[in-house]
Amino acid sequence: MPEKVAVLWVHFGPYHLARLRAVRQRCKVAAIEFASGQQMYGWQSEGSSEVITLDHAVHERGGSFRNAIRLWSVLNNVEPRYLFIPGYREPLAIVAAFWGKMHGRINVLMLDSTAIDFARFTWREKIKAWIARNFFQKAFVSGKRSAVYLQSLSGKMLPFEEGYDVVDNAFFANRVAEIRSNTTGSAPGPFLFVGRLAEVKNLPLLLDAYGSYKRNGGLRNLEIVGHGPMETSLKASVQRARLEDSVQFFGFQPYDSIPAWYARAACLILPSVSEPWGLVVNEAMASGLPLIVSDRCGCADNLVEDGRNGYLFPAKDADSLTKCMITFDALSEADRRAMGRRSQEIIARFTPETWADAALRLTSEDPAIAVIM
Repeated sequence: MPEKVAVLWVHFGPYHLARLRAVRQRCKVAAIEFASGQQMYGWQSEGSSEVITLDHAVHERGGSFRNAIRLWSVLNNVEPRYLFIPGYREPLAIVAAFWGKMHGRINVLMLDSTAIDFARFTWREKIKAWIARNFFQKAFVSGKRSAVYLQSLSGKMLPFEEGYDVVDNAFFANRVAEIRSNTTGSAPGPFLFVGRLAEVKNLPLLLDAYGSYKRNGGLRNLEIVGHGPMETSLKASVQRARLEDSVQFFGFQPYDSIPAWYARAACLILPSVSEPWGLVVNEAMASGLPLIVSDRCGCADNLVEDGRNGYLFPAKDADSLTKCMITFDALSEADRRAMGRRSQEIIARFTPETWADAALRLTSEDPAIAVIM
């Protein structure tokens, strides 16, 4: 069936499965993943018979050469007309792009990188630009910043669709509504961080800003959900600042448990200094939360309307973050609820269904789609 489309991904985590299910409501889908898990995210494989897994191991421990042979064989069997490829960093992504090039197929670059994610080195950017120009004919990008970065890499504006980074909005909205309907309490909802406890998340600055907020009379606690290499040092910082009664660490939580934290939170804070998009922002918005987001997060231009559904702040400015917390506290409860409703209105444009629509527009000439994620 040479008119199929292949979309590659490392591992089917909850986000990707939601997108896959949405596409499957519109057309026939074959799904393939590089590995059955990823250490970085801690996602557990659902073991679906509908997903072809190249390597039944954690991706970071897999054998790329062996998997490359398997991928080549799978693509030969699927014979896709279009290949949706997750960037250019993974060796298997390059293998797929090369297969598409050799067989005269159309490669679609899936991209959520932006120009300010990390320090950019000229030699590396030249390699990526060469790959983008020579191996890709279309693109599926997360938002405005990634579209601009794509243009800088390719030297031209490839045909593209926005809306690549989405989550299962209905899952979060419904679970949070259910939890809240069974919850009573008068304590002010906490500020919430969800994510890896890694350097790029800028958590030392968050703790500094939160300490200042408390010294200025702030009453809300700070809840931190996630794990990572900075966990020990962050807990030590909390002890030194004598914030143990106000800052709580909850460690890694499985996907199905995360809505419980959104349900009781007042506001999500994402202070990252490097964040291609920030899917926790999607989750929080679907849950009806206001936001405080750094200007380095890729989603900022598309999802945050400063003063309407939250606040933006310069990522390296702790005082600005403190002011955002204090400003949020000064709002009436009605205004905070209005911010949460605006979050839900904005994120309604970023759903698995809109993802599927965009994917199909990129393959509108083809009647069927095979997804490799």
